[in-house]
Amino acid sequence: MRIMVRFHILVLLTVLLVFSIPFAALAQQNVLAEAVTDAERDAQQYTNSGRWLLMGCFQGCLAPSLGFSQGIADNISLPPTRLLGKSPEYISVYAAAYSEKVKKIRTNSMRNGCLLRKVSCLVIFAGLIISGD
Repeated sequence: MRIMVRFHILVLLTVLLVFSIPFAALAQQNVLAEAVTDAERDAQQYTNSGRWLLMGCFQGCLAPSLGFSQGIADNISLPPTRLLGKSPEYISVYAAAYSEKVKKIRTNSMRNGCLLRKVSCLVIFAGLIISGD
């Protein structure tokens, strides 16, 4: 009888162990997904897209081909208060997602500034042609 009780306890513990591992992995995936979501939200909040729009306007469309695109990847600093008390996995995923999102925002803002410059030049040119001067 004692062997039967021990066997049932062992089976119960084995079943609990088998079903707890996927839940732990799922919890880890939720933490990493949370890190990506937090990083994208913070990048949107802390990136000065107006500055990069003006740089695109003033530098023009040749700036990325002249090596200015290196400046897009420079000076990406993480908000330190967001990382206090977080796990190393969370920090590495957050840092990668944050820098990727910041680069994307900066590139798009600079591209929009370049487009704005082209449109304004066309409007001025059209205005000069219409006025006849």
